[in-house]
Amino acid sequence: MNPMKNYTSPEILTCLLRFFASSPDEQAKQLDEYYESCKISESVPHLDDPLVELSEALWSYTNRFTVNRPETDDLVSMFANDEETALLLQELAALIELMWKTDTKELFEPNHFKSIEWRILRRYSGDALLRCQRLAPGVQLSLFDLMLEVAD
Repeated sequence: MNPMKNYTSPEILTCLLRFFASSPDEQAKQLDEYYESCKISESVPHLDDPLVELSEALWSYTNRFTVNRPETDDLVSMFANDEETALLLQELAALIELMWKTDTKELFEPNHFKSIEWRILRRYSGDALLRCQRLAPGVQLSLFDLMLEVAD
């Protein structure tokens, strides 16, 4: 990661979608690498539950398509003429909200990556990634770097 780089909303959204669209094994690998990076880094994101934090970040970007209008939000305006993608992102935000209504601590644990909820989340994220990746071609962030960008 370039520490001086300011990533755009489309770049962050694409990286979030890429994580959530990854296979359960890839997600677990990225999470392990994240924890290893936390051990050796001086700048560690302030959070207890990285998967909850990531879901909150993805929701904050996708929910913009529910509450914002194209003329007031640059990210939403990029899809002003692509209603199908905007609706898909709205549905993804709603799915995350439904997942939060369960036992969030339990569902957002790595041992649930293969659950039906995560399979549905993975499918929606993959579909959205196919539609959004053109906004951030070539942008790849490690999970650690992504967490530095989105952690509260």
